[in-house]
Amino acid sequence: QPVPVPIVALSAGTLDEDKNTAFIFDAVLPKPFKNDHLLAVISKLLDKSNAPIDLNEVLAEDDEDDNEKHYNLANLRIMAQGNQEFFDEMLELFIRTSKEGISQMEAYLEEKDFYSMSQIAHRICSPCKHLTANKMDAQLKLIENYKKNAFTYEDMKFLLEKLKNHCKQLIAKLE
Repeated sequence: QPVPVPIVALSAGTLDEDKNTAFIFDAVLPKPFKNDHLLAVISKLLDKSNAPIDLNEVLAEDDEDDNEKHYNLANLRIMAQGNQEFFDEMLELFIRTSKEGISQMEAYLEEKDFYSMSQIAHRICSPCKHLTANKMDAQLKLIENYKKNAFTYEDMKFLLEKLKNHCKQLIAKLE
């Protein structure tokens, strides 16, 4: 008798893609992803209990005190090519858009408007990439791909809380 093989999609796709695509996979993990997250998803899928993937468990390894992994300004410095004014403007843009975006997402969460939350998450991703803010970017990608992962209100609330914490820590280090 054949053994079922779980299929995990690693997606850089958008929300406009075919809705039915998510149904052919056992799990969808948005790019960029951490190896630990992928291993946790695979481990859960291979677990004989076939328990559903618990978002709390997959993301639990995030260490709130590990500030070294929150960002890297090297790419932004390369982009700035020595122009300190540009560098400072990009940091300000990141801080402003992150604060405003998270505030807007909180309002949309209360309205259970996950689509609007995902659109804001998509807009904030770009400034995160300039700062190589991988933890924030990963949180934003999860929110952006809420539909593929079939996240509930509680899942989205949890993700937004994690995002707010990462953002607060990062901004505190930058200011």
